[in-house]
Amino acid sequence: MLPSFVRDAYNWSWPVVHSRYVNWYALSSLEIRQDWKTADYLGTYCGGIVASRSRHGHLQPLPWPWMNGRIHKRRRRYIEEHDRNAKRPQNLHRTVIGGVATHRQCQPYAHSDHEYDCMTNHDTDTLVSAGWVETHLEEFQADDPAYRLLEVNNPTVTADSEYTPYEEGHIPGATFFDWDADLSDSTTRDLLDKAAFERLNAEAGITEDSTIVLYGGGRVPNWFALFAYWEYKYYGHEDVRVIDGGKPYWVANEYPLTTDEPEFEAQEYNARGPFESIRAYQSDVEQAIDSGVPLVDVRSPAEFTGEVIAPEGLQETAQRGGHIPGAKNVPTTSVLNDDGTFKDADELRALYEDVGITEDQSVITYCRVGERSSIEWYVLAELLGFEDVENYDGSWTEWGNRIRAPIETGSAD
Repeated sequence: MLPSFVRDAYNWSWPVVHSRYVNWYALSSLEIRQDWKTADYLGTYCGGIVASRSRHGHLQPLPWPWMNGRIHKRRRRYIEEHDRNAKRPQNLHRTVIGGVATHRQCQPYAHSDHEYDCMTNHDTDTLVSAGWVETHLEEFQADDPAYRLLEVNNPTVTADSEYTPYEEGHIPGATFFDWDADLSDSTTRDLLDKAAFERLNAEAGITEDSTIVLYGGGRVPNWFALFAYWEYKYYGHEDVRVIDGGKPYWVANEYPLTTDEPEFEAQEYNARGPFESIRAYQSDVEQAIDSGVPLVDVRSPAEFTGEVIAPEGLQETAQRGGHIPGAKNVPTTSVLNDDGTFKDADELRALYEDVGITEDQSVITYCRVGERSSIEWYVLAELLGFEDVENYDGSWTEWGNRIRAPIETGSAD
């Protein structure tokens, strides 16, 4: 039986019931936990209640008649691909009952001076506000691996940017991952392989069922954190989220920082995938050029035209400047507000429509080595709901170093 607040929510909120992604698995015969902060099967979501898979029970298929929102094709394909070999139903879709109980989760702690709610400008649970994170600091610092917070950066890149190093202050409960040393294989110049990815997470006290929240800094907020988000999705992690505005927003708005580094007990982590449907390789880009699939170059205009090869001080670079033939330039900075948070969906959609890119198309994003392009992969795939988006992580460092690879210089047509 569902808790009374869920039944009440349904009874009085029928006119505003909506679901962006239909949840095929409804709550059934669960071990009910009334504490909102520890209820794993039911959480609040910046404007509503989110039904999700229980860690303590089993979710049975139950086609509730009022869950009649549209099924996003990309998400449907995503859950089918992820669940093909799963031992139990995986809830990759979230059903949101709008306008219910936001006060339960969005209130600041008593010691906090912040006046906020947990809303972001986007209808997705993959993007959370700084306020939402502050209300969950106890969970992020607990031994229970249900919630884990990760600061992801590349110190060699962020040293000359407005960035507070991890050791000088980080969000309480956050573990530090170095994009280059921890999330990449320096020998193969590739992502971690599956075994190494599992080992990294297990040692950090993370399980495949953990809710992971990522944040970071860089020359743009969340520069490397969103690459980590994309890598987690590549290995099939279900519940990954990002703090809107990243570390710069957290620091600028005087949210709490600590120098204490957490020590969590090691866990077992079982990755899925890899899921190649979100990753593009050199051959995919060649086919895209031939077939007219849109390419989004997210680098600066100076890099795009070939005036410079890479931002000053970065190690990975190419022999030639320019861009992949036919690519459109949508610089990463253009998708962010002045405070580092994401622009709203209408503004973002207009940026891509201005260069002829719409959600009915397949899209490939690229940059220098795949980190900045993961930001716009996230924008297109998660914030705008494009059905088929791939990140070319080899990017210009691979393409610009290839002998006889076609390139263009100057501005786009």
